[in-house]
Amino acid sequence: MPTSPTRSRRAILAVIGGLLLAIGGLLLSPSAATAAPLVSPIAVGSEPVNVAFSPDGTYAYVTNYGDGTVSVIDVTTNSLDPTTPSITVGTGPEDVAVSPDGKYAYVTNYGDDTVSVIDVATNSLDSTTPSITVGTGPGYVAFSPDGTYAYVTNYGDGTVSVIDVATNSLDSTTPVITVGTAPANLAFSPNGRYAYVANTGDGTVSVIDAATNSIDATTPTITVGPNPRGVAFSPNGKYAYVDSFVDSYVNVIDVATNSLDPTTPTIAVGSDPEAVAFSPNGTYAYILAGSGGDTVEVIDVATDSLDATAPTITVGELPRGVAFSPDGKYAYVVNQDDGNVSVISVTSIGSALPPTGKVRSTYAFTVPATNGVSFAVTSGSLPPGLTLDPTTGFIGGTPTAAGSSTFAVTVTGGDTGPVSRSYTITVTPLLATTGVAISPLLVGGGAGTIVLGGVLFLLAIRRRKLQSSGE
Repeated sequence: MPTSPTRSRRAILAVIGGLLLAIGGLLLSPSAATAAPLVSPIAVGSEPVNVAFSPDGTYAYVTNYGDGTVSVIDVTTNSLDPTTPSITVGTGPEDVAVSPDGKYAYVTNYGDDTVSVIDVATNSLDSTTPSITVGTGPGYVAFSPDGTYAYVTNYGDGTVSVIDVATNSLDSTTPVITVGTAPANLAFSPNGRYAYVANTGDGTVSVIDAATNSIDATTPTITVGPNPRGVAFSPNGKYAYVDSFVDSYVNVIDVATNSLDPTTPTIAVGSDPEAVAFSPNGTYAYILAGSGGDTVEVIDVATDSLDATAPTITVGELPRGVAFSPDGKYAYVVNQDDGNVSVISVTSIGSALPPTGKVRSTYAFTVPATNGVSFAVTSGSLPPGLTLDPTTGFIGGTPTAAGSSTFAVTVTGGDTGPVSRSYTITVTPLLATTGVAISPLLVGGGAGTIVLGGVLFLLAIRRRKLQSSGE
């Protein structure tokens, strides 16, 4: 499986890396030092490899290859669950995925060719079907977006096992799909149309038509760089990133054509990338690069390049797996040699937009930031009468003039770089029209209303009966 060559190569580089780090520590300026993470790493089992969150973000499950267990993390406290800190599974657990409905967690056991089935409600092995036998050397697992099927890559025999989730058994119609040599990670497109399988042995990505559980007839494979391992789709389904372990870059696939993107076919990253994950909002992609740096490479998806502000985040020794919490607040990185999980507090800004304001009316809007510590208007200006609270992101006050104001808010905090977003607030006049308008309320003009300068008046009119000249 991919673990052994990774560890041997890292062991050789460890001595060199240690010397370089020792020298670098003497030369490193104070301004370049890495700040301590906001949340301490979480100690888990022996040789942890991968991680997955439950859809509701309550739990995270970490596979521990060295001791045959899965650690259960309570995400609300970023610590092991006090009730069920670990679950014993099969031999050599490699990967874990949670079904979209949150009912099951599937764990691939590389050492005994099975998939353990965890009942998430009880955090224990399923009482009816505790395990499913699959192919040789199961490595990775992914559920289809609708939860009907789960695909398992079998590193040892070049196949993908198809599990019918309703029965927790191999699909009776198509139990197995033949793919490339030594398949590693896989992922479903967000719309469920395709599944991409990274084949480490032949430098290709197999394209599976998920509707038929068969290799796509039009584009059966996509040639990428040597030794591809990690694969992930952007949340909008437009692109897929596939890392190339040997050449240290990420392949960018245009999903619409099932081919490398003609504009940016590759993105250079750090040494030995082997896992990739997109943030839920699709702004960033995290790439794990362990040799000589043990870092997370941060890609700005909008530019298909390393982030200009914070291109790397330092984590633990030999990072192997990465996943974002569903709300995007945290990214968990599994460090195999340290036996722990780094918790990255991700700073982000949500999609909510400010409401329209009105002159002389109280206004309120809070910038929807996650892990925000400080807020500042870095370009443009707020409408007259409004201010931004620098610690909470609250925009409030009473607008004094009509018009539209465009400005940018920059948020800092968390373990990542600052993020910015542009907003426009439109303030309307007190009333859209002003002037004088008289409207009768009673037939004959007994009463009426008048709008004067934006103020509504109620008028009572006394009527006098006109007398004839002879009266």
